[in-house]
Amino acid sequence: MFSTIHASFSFLSILVKGKIYTDKQMQKSIYYYPLIGGIIAFLASSITMLVFYFFFQKELCAIIFLFLECILSRGLHHDGLCDIVDAYGSGKTKEKFREILKDSRIGSFGVIALIFYFLFGTFSIAHLINMNIFSVEYYDLYQFVLFMTLGGMWNRLGLICLPTFSQLYLSPTPAFSLAKIMFSNYKKVFFYLWLCLLSGIIYYCYGHIMLLSLIVITILFTFPLVLLAKREDGYNGDFLGATCLLWEISYYLAGIITITR
Repeated sequence: MFSTIHASFSFLSILVKGKIYTDKQMQKSIYYYPLIGGIIAFLASSITMLVFYFFFQKELCAIIFLFLECILSRGLHHDGLCDIVDAYGSGKTKEKFREILKDSRIGSFGVIALIFYFLFGTFSIAHLINMNIFSVEYYDLYQFVLFMTLGGMWNRLGLICLPTFSQLYLSPTPAFSLAKIMFSNYKKVFFYLWLCLLSGIIYYCYGHIMLLSLIVITILFTFPLVLLAKREDGYNGDFLGATCLLWEISYYLAGIITITR
């Protein structure tokens, strides 16, 4: 179990140095993604609140949180979002679509998507702090840490969403595929277990409006990627990274709807 969690940590973050893992360890590591996401978000939000305690600037805190999340995760998910938007924006399909996904360069569509993500994230987090979603005293900073930790768990759950509702892309030419190794024996029940657990916690902490808003927005954001994966004969790692960030945006939107109801 320790090796499995270690594999999950090393893949999703810079917190642990990677080593050689067996295929079985990599396959089991995906079930701990929400846990790792929560730990990353906990660290980022804790540091963010230390900054807020001294400088009291909500916009600065929002930028710092997003920056720390990106650094701690090596920009892994951000790269996936850029690749998907670039490939889709090109209007290409099938082989040409896959070629763009493999291109290490970021195109104009990818840059625009990344700018939008950081601008929206900054606005959303600053707004949530300002409007006090936490329904407690403004200076109870631990509530912010709790909210963002749950958000980190929620968006990493998005990493195993497409494998639940779509199929993995299998290249017609023999090639190494980490996604193929990791999801070859994927058990969908773990997605539903995590979904039920997080839904229950979010409902208990923030009420039914937050939960219903989150589920509806998440479905609306995820459905186009499911359709795109179907059109392109399956998902790959870039699809999963894009899903992760879309689930993060969904979480922020649900939070804003909760405080402005």
